Amino acid sequence: MVKNNAWNGRDPAISTKGGTGQAAFTQGDLLYASAANTLSKLPVGSGGQVLNSNGTIPVWGSSGAGSLVHIDKVTASASASIDLTSAIDGTYDTYCLIGTQLLPSSVGRSARLRVSTDNGSTWKAGALDYAYYTRRRKFDDGVESVASSGNVPYMQLTASGDVKNTTGGGFNFVLWLYSPYLTTANTRTTTYGNYLRNQATGYAVDVRGSAIYKAVERVDAVQFLFNSGDVASGTLSIYGVVNS
Repeated sequence: MVKNNAWNGRDPAISTKGGTGQAAFTQGDLLYASAANTLSKLPVGSGGQVLNSNGTIPVWGSSGAGSLVHIDKVTASASASIDLTSAIDGTYDTYCLIGTQLLPSSVGRSARLRVSTDNGSTWKAGALDYAYYTRRRKFDDGVESVASSGNVPYMQLTASGDVKNTTGGGFNFVLWLYSPYLTTANTRTTTYGNYLRNQATGYAVDVRGSAIYKAVERVDAVQFLFNSGDVASGTLSIYGVVNS
């Protein structure tokens, strides 16, 4: 029903009289000027879409190439491992894992990663499955050390077993996971991270390295764990990198 209001106009009031011209809204609606002196509603976009412009009006669309799309986040609580079993598919060529304050349950542990080809029903842990190269640099004296192996049952993320297990001493890292869903290339990783050493002084350590799952087959899940004991606390997030 159209009614006269205090502005001697319509009810709802039109935009030129301070209103919206809209009688109702759905959750997520956005107001925008679809033409001069005209307000229209833009319904909420689909999950993962971002607000773009077509040069005239706002529109929902995909993120630009190289953008990160959040997929999943797991919080550890005395967990034997952190498993991401439903985050990897053919949507993205590259994925980014971010570990934050991942704390081992006991002192002097090293961080590792494994992959799965059956959504986490089993984890690849054969003696020849992986190869890695990791370098660490201690902040206190600048001394560097290297760890590497061409035949191991895991990807080593830290060069030695000295991750501190007290609050604030967890392992933080960014790991790039390349082409896991391809059946024509190996799954490879690059890692950058830091943690506090288990010495009483708790000096920080910078780590970086690369690893490879040597079989040429599709990978659809990843597992973070320490060489022994639980992951006491911390979070592991995974993002997809929008393809070009």
